[in-house]
Amino acid sequence: MELLSEVDGWTHLADHFVHLRTLAPPKHRHALLTAVLADGINLGLARMSEACRAMSWRQLTWTADWHVRDECYARALAELIDAQHRQPLSAHWGAGATSSSDAQFFRAGGRGEVRSHAHPHYGPDPGVKFYTHLSDQFGPYHTNVIAATAHEAPHVLDGLLYHESSLVIDEHYTDTGGFSDHLFAVCRLLGFRYANSGNSSARSSRSTGCMTPSCAGAAMSDSTRASSKTLYDGPCSSTDSGKSGTARTGSSRISSCWASGLSSVEQFYSLAQCIRGSSR
Repeated sequence: MELLSEVDGWTHLADHFVHLRTLAPPKHRHALLTAVLADGINLGLARMSEACRAMSWRQLTWTADWHVRDECYARALAELIDAQHRQPLSAHWGAGATSSSDAQFFRAGGRGEVRSHAHPHYGPDPGVKFYTHLSDQFGPYHTNVIAATAHEAPHVLDGLLYHESSLVIDEHYTDTGGFSDHLFAVCRLLGFRYANSGNSSARSSRSTGCMTPSCAGAAMSDSTRASSKTLYDGPCSSTDSGKSGTARTGSSRISSCWASGLSSVEQFYSLAQCIRGSSR
């Protein structure tokens, strides 16, 4: 709890857990962080109130009901990722422009069994998958809970397009679980460089739950990496991706592209890049 409070003092992440009706930041930060900690370690509010005598079950329940929501977690996570990205030490791991994604399976018990599905790959026990995007700075900038039977490929785009951090991802890797021909095509249209690391090294990293960008990059040969970049590089320039420091493409450029008509494939690619820029 002391560590969580210290991180909140650095980043003010608790301010993102606003009140559901008034949108005001929490008045009792200690109660909020206690509820978040109970959620994070899967202890539950009742058992947390027994372990933490300073907070009653009634206080924790009220705080969780009014302040703890998925969108609040997403904004707080983006604040943490941005704070890590600003640290000079993070540059030793990467520039924050490369990422990978993979799923981890968690078994469900009790009432969770009713809402879960069994999957042959994970055995007969029901459960769900947590699909996580990890940057080359080892920051999990997006996480989504999906069914155990769901294909991972559609959720790759969720993390690339709808994360709320300031990271500008240009290159992304997945293993064979996140591969599809449609994903290759859509990433090409949206300006992402996508590569599937589907050899033995990548599969072994999946079995250990490690699918970091460095693992994915090491799993690819130089020729595979070169061909992937040649085939699936996005059409955008460094200006469109935000590297040159200029403003990202806005809705006005989308309108101008659409009004001029899509007379060529290149213009269609440009429109797709406009859509990508406006979604950030």
